[in-house]
Amino acid sequence: GGYSTPHQRALALPSMATEAATVATPFSSPAPVSSPLPGTAHDAWHVAPDGGVRREVWPRQLGIRDSSPDGAHGNMDCLRIPGHYHALLALAGETPETAQQIEKDLPRTGATFAVQGLLKPGLAMWDSLRNILTAYAAHDPVVGYVQAMNFIAAFLLLAGLAEEDAFWCLVGLVDKVVPGYFSEGMAAAKLDQRVFARLLHIHLPAAGLHLESLAPDNIVCGIISSQWLLTLFVNVLPTEATMRVWDHIFATASRAPLFASCLALLEPRVSDVLASSEMGEAIELLQGLGESMRPDAVDAFV
Repeated sequence: GGYSTPHQRALALPSMATEAATVATPFSSPAPVSSPLPGTAHDAWHVAPDGGVRREVWPRQLGIRDSSPDGAHGNMDCLRIPGHYHALLALAGETPETAQQIEKDLPRTGATFAVQGLLKPGLAMWDSLRNILTAYAAHDPVVGYVQAMNFIAAFLLLAGLAEEDAFWCLVGLVDKVVPGYFSEGMAAAKLDQRVFARLLHIHLPAAGLHLESLAPDNIVCGIISSQWLLTLFVNVLPTEATMRVWDHIFATASRAPLFASCLALLEPRVSDVLASSEMGEAIELLQGLGESMRPDAVDAFV
Protein backbone atom coordinates (compact mmCIF):
# COMPACT_ATOMS: atom_id res chain seq x y z
CA GLY A 1 0.00 0.00 0.00
CA GLY A 2 0.92 3.67 -0.12
CA TYR A 3 1.93 3.74 -3.79
CA SER A 4 -0.56 5.61 -5.95
CA THR A 5 0.79 4.93 -9.43
CA PRO A 6 2.26 1.93 -11.26
CA HIS A 7 5.54 3.86 -11.48
CA GLN A 8 5.74 4.20 -7.69
CA ARG A 9 4.65 0.61 -7.10
CA ALA A 10 7.18 -0.80 -9.52
CA LEU A 11 9.98 1.28 -8.04
CA ALA A 12 9.18 -0.34 -4.71
CA LEU A 13 9.47 -3.83 -6.14
CA PRO A 14 12.70 -5.75 -5.77
CA SER A 15 14.12 -6.98 -9.04
CA MET A 16 12.06 -9.96 -10.19
CA ALA A 17 14.82 -11.37 -12.34
CA THR A 18 18.18 -12.53 -11.20
CA GLU A 19 19.46 -12.83 -14.76
CA ALA A 20 17.44 -11.64 -16.94
CA ALA A 21 30.46 2.56 -42.78
CA THR A 22 33.85 3.47 -41.64
CA VAL A 23 36.69 0.95 -41.63
CA ALA A 24 38.67 1.00 -38.42
CA THR A 25 42.17 2.37 -38.50
CA PRO A 26 44.46 0.54 -36.08
CA PHE A 27 45.52 2.75 -33.23
CA SER A 28 47.70 2.02 -30.26
CA SER A 29 47.80 3.21 -26.69
CA PRO A 30 45.37 6.13 -26.98
CA ALA A 31 45.44 8.52 -24.07
CA PRO A 32 42.27 9.34 -22.12
CA VAL A 33 40.67 12.53 -23.32
CA SER A 34 40.06 15.38 -20.95
CA SER A 35 36.42 16.18 -20.24
CA PRO A 36 34.98 19.33 -21.79
CA LEU A 37 35.28 22.38 -19.61
CA PRO A 38 32.16 23.62 -17.80
CA GLY A 39 30.12 26.40 -19.30
CA THR A 40 28.49 24.65 -22.23
CA ALA A 41 24.82 24.89 -23.06
CA HIS A 42 24.43 21.29 -21.90
CA ASP A 43 25.53 21.79 -18.30
CA ALA A 44 21.92 21.44 -17.16
CA TRP A 45 22.20 17.71 -17.84
CA HIS A 46 25.22 17.53 -15.55
CA VAL A 47 23.15 18.45 -12.49
CA ALA A 48 20.29 16.43 -10.99
CA PRO A 49 17.10 18.13 -9.73
CA ASP A 50 18.33 17.78 -6.14
CA GLY A 51 21.48 19.75 -7.01
CA GLY A 52 23.80 16.77 -7.11
CA VAL A 53 26.46 16.82 -9.83
CA ARG A 54 26.04 13.62 -11.76
CA ARG A 55 29.72 13.22 -12.62
CA GLU A 56 30.37 13.05 -8.86
CA VAL A 57 27.22 11.34 -7.62
CA TRP A 58 26.75 8.51 -10.12
CA PRO A 59 30.22 6.96 -9.75
CA ARG A 60 29.98 7.14 -5.96
CA GLN A 61 26.53 5.55 -5.86
CA LEU A 62 27.62 2.67 -8.07
CA GLY A 63 30.78 2.02 -6.07
CA ILE A 64 33.19 3.49 -8.60
CA ARG A 65 34.63 5.96 -6.16
CA ASP A 66 35.41 5.73 -2.47
CA SER A 67 32.45 7.06 -0.50
CA SER A 68 34.61 8.47 2.31
CA PRO A 69 35.16 12.24 2.04
CA ASP A 70 38.88 12.03 1.35
CA GLY A 71 39.08 8.45 0.13
CA ALA A 72 41.66 7.76 2.87
CA HIS A 73 39.82 4.80 4.37
CA GLY A 74 39.63 2.82 1.16
CA ASN A 75 36.50 1.16 -0.10
CA MET A 76 36.84 -2.60 -0.42
CA ASP A 77 33.75 -2.68 -2.63
CA CYS A 78 35.12 -0.08 -5.06
CA LEU A 79 35.03 -1.37 -8.62
CA ARG A 80 37.85 0.84 -9.83
CA ILE A 81 41.27 -0.79 -10.16
CA PRO A 82 44.05 1.82 -10.22
CA GLY A 83 45.92 1.85 -13.53
CA HIS A 84 43.63 -0.73 -15.11
CA TYR A 85 41.96 1.62 -17.58
CA HIS A 86 45.30 2.91 -18.91
CA ALA A 87 46.52 -0.67 -19.23
CA LEU A 88 43.42 -1.59 -21.24
CA LEU A 89 43.96 1.33 -23.60
CA ALA A 90 47.48 0.06 -24.20
CA LEU A 91 45.90 -3.11 -25.65
CA ALA A 92 44.02 -1.15 -28.32
CA GLY A 93 44.43 -2.64 -31.77
CA GLU A 94 44.93 -6.20 -30.56
CA THR A 95 41.38 -7.17 -31.56
CA PRO A 96 40.93 -5.66 -35.05
CA GLU A 97 37.45 -7.13 -35.61
CA THR A 98 36.14 -5.47 -32.46
CA ALA A 99 37.87 -2.21 -33.38
CA GLN A 100 36.19 -2.28 -36.79
CA GLN A 101 32.75 -2.82 -35.27
CA ILE A 102 33.25 0.02 -32.80
CA GLU A 103 34.42 2.29 -35.59
CA LYS A 104 31.29 1.48 -37.59
CA ASP A 105 29.06 2.20 -34.60
CA LEU A 106 30.62 5.54 -33.69
CA PRO A 107 28.90 7.48 -36.49
CA ARG A 108 25.64 5.69 -35.66
CA THR A 109 25.94 6.89 -32.09
CA GLY A 110 26.89 10.33 -33.39
CA ALA A 111 23.70 10.53 -35.44
CA THR A 112 21.71 9.84 -32.29
CA PHE A 113 23.41 12.62 -30.35
CA ALA A 114 23.69 15.01 -33.30
CA VAL A 115 20.97 17.25 -31.92
CA GLN A 116 23.24 17.97 -28.95
CA GLY A 117 26.17 18.64 -31.28
CA LEU A 118 28.44 16.84 -28.87
CA LEU A 119 29.41 13.67 -30.70
CA LYS A 120 31.14 13.96 -34.06
CA PRO A 121 34.64 13.31 -35.40
CA GLY A 122 37.23 15.67 -34.02
CA LEU A 123 35.47 16.31 -30.72
CA ALA A 124 36.75 14.98 -27.41
CA MET A 125 33.57 13.05 -26.73
CA TRP A 126 34.01 11.05 -29.94
CA ASP A 127 37.51 9.96 -28.97
CA SER A 128 36.44 9.26 -25.40
CA LEU A 129 33.63 7.03 -26.59
CA ARG A 130 36.01 5.04 -28.78
CA ASN A 131 38.41 4.64 -25.86
CA ILE A 132 35.69 3.48 -23.45
CA LEU A 133 34.25 0.88 -25.79
CA THR A 134 37.68 -0.40 -26.80
CA ALA A 135 38.72 -0.66 -23.16
CA TYR A 136 35.54 -2.50 -22.21
CA ALA A 137 36.08 -5.10 -24.93
CA ALA A 138 39.54 -5.77 -23.48
CA HIS A 139 38.27 -5.67 -19.88
CA ASP A 140 35.69 -8.41 -20.48
CA PRO A 141 36.78 -10.40 -23.54
CA VAL A 142 34.05 -13.00 -22.94
CA VAL A 143 31.27 -10.46 -23.38
CA GLY A 144 33.33 -8.09 -25.49
CA TYR A 145 31.77 -5.10 -27.20
CA VAL A 146 28.05 -5.42 -27.86
CA GLN A 147 25.91 -2.95 -29.78
CA ALA A 148 23.84 -0.77 -27.42
CA MET A 149 26.86 -0.29 -25.18
CA ASN A 150 27.78 2.64 -27.43
CA PHE A 151 24.58 4.48 -26.55
CA ILE A 152 24.99 3.82 -22.83
CA ALA A 153 28.62 4.96 -22.79
CA ALA A 154 27.77 8.06 -24.85
CA PHE A 155 25.01 8.96 -22.40
CA LEU A 156 27.42 8.73 -19.48
CA LEU A 157 29.66 11.22 -21.28
CA LEU A 158 26.67 13.42 -22.05
CA ALA A 159 25.96 13.55 -18.31
CA GLY A 160 29.40 15.08 -17.82
CA LEU A 161 31.32 12.11 -16.49
CA ALA A 162 35.07 11.99 -16.97
CA GLU A 163 36.22 9.36 -19.45
CA GLU A 164 37.60 6.86 -16.95
CA ASP A 165 34.63 7.30 -14.62
CA ALA A 166 32.32 6.67 -17.57
CA PHE A 167 34.21 3.46 -18.34
CA TRP A 168 33.89 2.18 -14.78
CA CYS A 169 30.21 3.17 -14.66
CA LEU A 170 29.69 1.17 -17.85
CA VAL A 171 31.35 -1.78 -16.12
CA GLY A 172 29.16 -1.29 -13.07
CA LEU A 173 25.96 -1.01 -15.07
CA VAL A 174 26.71 -4.12 -17.11
CA ASP A 175 27.91 -6.19 -14.15
CA LYS A 176 25.67 -4.99 -11.31
CA VAL A 177 22.52 -3.43 -12.75
CA VAL A 178 21.83 -5.46 -15.89
CA PRO A 179 23.98 -8.58 -15.47
CA GLY A 180 23.53 -10.99 -18.34
CA TYR A 181 21.92 -8.46 -20.66
CA PHE A 182 24.91 -8.47 -23.01
CA SER A 183 26.14 -12.03 -22.58
CA GLU A 184 25.85 -14.53 -25.41
CA GLY A 185 22.20 -15.37 -25.96
CA MET A 186 21.14 -12.42 -23.75
CA ALA A 187 19.25 -14.82 -21.48
CA ALA A 188 18.79 -12.28 -18.69
CA ALA A 189 17.42 -9.67 -21.09
CA LYS A 190 14.93 -12.21 -22.42
CA LEU A 191 13.92 -13.11 -18.87
CA ASP A 192 13.33 -9.45 -18.05
CA GLN A 193 11.10 -9.17 -21.11
CA ARG A 194 8.88 -11.76 -19.43
CA VAL A 195 9.13 -9.86 -16.14
CA PHE A 196 7.91 -6.72 -17.91
CA ALA A 197 5.00 -8.64 -19.47
CA ARG A 198 4.05 -9.96 -16.01
CA LEU A 199 4.21 -6.49 -14.44
CA LEU A 200 2.07 -5.15 -17.26
CA HIS A 201 -0.61 -7.76 -16.57
CA ILE A 202 -0.50 -6.90 -12.85
CA HIS A 203 -0.49 -3.10 -13.01
CA LEU A 204 -2.14 -2.34 -16.38
CA PRO A 205 -4.11 -5.53 -17.01
CA ALA A 206 -6.32 -4.19 -19.81
CA ALA A 207 -3.26 -3.18 -21.84
CA GLY A 208 -1.50 -6.44 -21.07
CA LEU A 209 -4.46 -8.58 -22.15
CA HIS A 210 -5.01 -6.56 -25.31
CA LEU A 211 -1.38 -6.81 -26.41
CA GLU A 212 -1.49 -10.55 -25.76
CA SER A 213 -4.61 -10.83 -27.91
CA LEU A 214 -2.81 -9.11 -30.80
CA ALA A 215 0.15 -11.50 -30.68
CA PRO A 216 0.63 -14.56 -28.44
CA ASP A 217 3.60 -15.35 -26.23
CA ASN A 218 4.11 -11.71 -25.27
CA ILE A 219 5.67 -10.94 -28.65
CA VAL A 220 4.78 -7.23 -28.54
CA CYS A 221 6.07 -6.86 -24.97
CA GLY A 222 9.26 -8.64 -25.96
CA ILE A 223 9.94 -6.40 -28.94
CA ILE A 224 9.23 -3.18 -27.06
CA SER A 225 10.87 -4.03 -23.77
CA SER A 226 14.04 -5.17 -25.51
CA GLN A 227 14.35 -1.74 -27.12
CA TRP A 228 13.63 0.06 -23.86
CA LEU A 229 15.59 -2.12 -21.45
CA LEU A 230 18.73 -2.87 -23.46
CA THR A 231 19.38 0.84 -24.05
CA LEU A 232 18.36 1.84 -20.51
CA PHE A 233 15.89 4.18 -22.24
CA VAL A 234 18.59 6.11 -24.15
CA ASN A 235 17.02 7.21 -27.47
CA VAL A 236 13.58 6.26 -26.14
CA LEU A 237 12.78 9.24 -23.91
CA PRO A 238 13.70 12.93 -24.09
CA THR A 239 17.20 13.48 -22.71
CA GLU A 240 16.05 15.11 -19.48
CA ALA A 241 13.63 12.28 -18.72
CA THR A 242 16.29 9.65 -19.34
CA MET A 243 18.70 11.51 -17.06
CA ARG A 244 16.09 11.40 -14.31
CA VAL A 245 15.48 7.68 -14.83
CA TRP A 246 19.23 7.11 -14.59
CA ASP A 247 19.32 9.09 -11.33
CA HIS A 248 17.01 6.41 -9.91
CA ILE A 249 19.03 3.57 -11.45
CA PHE A 250 22.24 4.78 -9.86
CA ALA A 251 20.57 5.60 -6.54
CA THR A 252 19.14 2.08 -6.25
CA ALA A 253 21.90 0.25 -8.15
CA SER A 254 19.12 -1.84 -9.66
CA ARG A 255 16.99 -2.10 -12.77
CA ALA A 256 13.68 -1.71 -10.91
CA PRO A 257 13.48 1.89 -12.23
CA LEU A 258 13.58 0.49 -15.76
CA PHE A 259 10.44 -1.55 -15.16
CA ALA A 260 8.83 1.41 -13.40
CA SER A 261 9.59 3.60 -16.40
CA CYS A 262 8.05 1.08 -18.78
CA LEU A 263 4.80 1.22 -16.83
CA ALA A 264 4.88 5.00 -16.41
CA LEU A 265 5.37 5.45 -20.16
CA LEU A 266 2.43 3.18 -20.96
CA GLU A 267 -0.05 4.27 -18.27
CA PRO A 268 -1.27 7.55 -19.82
CA ARG A 269 -1.66 5.92 -23.24
CA VAL A 270 -3.61 2.80 -22.30
CA SER A 271 -6.67 3.96 -24.24
CA ASP A 272 -4.54 4.32 -27.38
CA VAL A 273 -3.08 0.87 -26.85
CA LEU A 274 -6.60 -0.58 -26.54
CA ALA A 275 -7.59 1.14 -29.78
CA SER A 276 -4.86 -0.62 -31.76
CA SER A 277 -6.23 -3.43 -33.89
CA GLU A 278 -3.12 -5.26 -35.08
CA MET A 279 0.37 -6.05 -33.86
CA GLY A 280 2.19 -3.68 -36.23
CA GLU A 281 -0.02 -0.79 -35.22
CA ALA A 282 0.57 -1.46 -31.52
CA ILE A 283 4.33 -1.70 -31.96
CA GLU A 284 4.44 1.55 -33.93
CA LEU A 285 2.43 3.27 -31.22
CA LEU A 286 4.62 1.97 -28.40
CA GLN A 287 7.85 2.81 -30.19
CA GLY A 288 6.76 6.45 -30.43
CA LEU A 289 5.60 6.92 -26.83
CA GLY A 290 8.84 8.54 -25.70
CA GLU A 291 9.09 10.79 -28.74
CA SER A 292 5.61 12.13 -28.11
CA MET A 293 6.33 13.06 -24.48
CA ARG A 294 5.92 16.80 -23.91
CA PRO A 295 8.69 18.65 -22.02
CA ASP A 296 6.23 19.62 -19.29
CA ALA A 297 5.37 15.95 -18.76
CA VAL A 298 8.84 14.93 -17.60
CA ASP A 299 8.24 15.73 -13.93
CA ALA A 300 4.97 13.82 -13.88
CA PHE A 301 6.61 10.87 -15.64
CA VAL A 302 9.53 10.60 -13.25
